[in-house]
Amino acid sequence: MYIWFDKQGIPIELLTDIPARTGNNSVNTIYAYFDMPDADINYVYLKMEYSDGTTSNDIPMPSSSFVFSSKNISLQDSQDTRKFVNGNLYSGYSVKLTDEQLSISGATKMTIYAMSAANDDDATRLAMGTFTFNIEKSVIASNISDQTQLDLLEEYVATLPFPNLQIIEGNPDDIGTVGITGKIVINKNTWELFEYDGQKWNSLGIIKGTKGDTGEKGDKGDKGDTGRSIWKTNGKELESNSTYSFSDLSLPEGETPRVGDMVLGANKKIYLIVQVDNYEQTFVTDKLYYELLKGDPGTIPTFFIDDKGHLQVQQSENPQFSLGDNGHLIAHYD
Repeated sequence: MYIWFDKQGIPIELLTDIPARTGNNSVNTIYAYFDMPDADINYVYLKMEYSDGTTSNDIPMPSSSFVFSSKNISLQDSQDTRKFVNGNLYSGYSVKLTDEQLSISGATKMTIYAMSAANDDDATRLAMGTFTFNIEKSVIASNISDQTQLDLLEEYVATLPFPNLQIIEGNPDDIGTVGITGKIVINKNTWELFEYDGQKWNSLGIIKGTKGDTGEKGDKGDKGDTGRSIWKTNGKELESNSTYSFSDLSLPEGETPRVGDMVLGANKKIYLIVQVDNYEQTFVTDKLYYELLKGDPGTIPTFFIDDKGHLQVQQSENPQFSLGDNGHLIAHYD
């Protein structure tokens, strides 16, 4: 937090940086600059009044020089500082707040005093400013004392899902990729897929091999599995990067969605499925793949699956859609 006091000792600019949060220790720094060249300031301190009505002891702010950086504060594009100049060196006063001084969450009042002397009843108060801010609750449990906040945060992050694949330059063990439970990566050189189970990286196989020489044509084989399918929801609107249940889909009996399939929502938006949990019966959508919009005649691209299971595109003035028994989205044309 940066605070500028004018020549009358009145605060006229306050800029905030890192949010105050219970458990923070030497993270939040208060900087005060007094534009009072004629004032004989010899002692600066602050006091805190917390949301529960208690107050702190006097917290001294030693004199210190600091460089103001606009990168540390939150400004809108159209805003600028009134007094502080980015990159300038200021001779002022500062203090880093401890976890003890940030132990009570809620609305907090902070008052800064600039005095002519310390611990003197006859000292003159040269400047004073009162400010209110919020001390946020920590996201880390406060009743565990045998681990650092970083350890606890890593444990918390490890429980989060990772629906999006990460492309890396080699095998994760060889290049030191950080493993978090559920994280999936692909070696871009070999197209091998890896998943981290909480202790080690496990190979899930190669999803794309290198192109080899063309061999002799063999006998015609049996018809393979159906390719990518497009499923329709039961009137459910869809959004990107969201989790939905299998029950939200109009699925033929015995069919389930797969990674790589597409799903059409009631809002006419099509999304790729990037994660499927057959145990929980849920799937996760990727970013918007396509939106079916009515435009000028001859300008509407429509998608359909041909009898070979391939995704095709066609221009049409009046496409009509239906969902086949096999889960394919079928386009009909006049």
